[in-house]
Amino acid sequence: MERAAYGATSNRARPAAVAALADIGQGLEKASRERVVEKLTDLLRDPWDAVRRAAAYGLKTAKAPEAIDALEAFSRSLAQQERVEVERVIASLRNEDKLDGSALKKQVEELREKVRKLEDQLQKMQTRLGVEEVD
Repeated sequence: MERAAYGATSNRARPAAVAALADIGQGLEKASRERVVEKLTDLLRDPWDAVRRAAAYGLKTAKAPEAIDALEAFSRSLAQQERVEVERVIASLRNEDKLDGSALKKQVEELREKVRKLEDQLQKMQTRLGVEEVD
């Protein structure tokens, strides 16, 4: 991640660092993978064009459908000829997501976490108020 950052190394080497980061990100556990995807998403705004492109392809490599919105925003900043490549990446991620449903799984997991937190809050409030549990 450090070598992919702007100014950390030669701009000629940074696209390779970004591609390597995406490759590594595939095999990481959830929290580490999320950091890699976040870094790749941030790199879509890098001042160096080759790094931005490497980040877009890196998100495809990392199979990150959660980054589709960022890729769409990135593609709007490109000329039509260049936009085609990014739209292919987006289509690939959407297709990948349809196959394994990872975005849907992530959304369900987030909802479960919210429900758990709300149940905890409700229980604490009931305890504070001295109210019996209501189902």
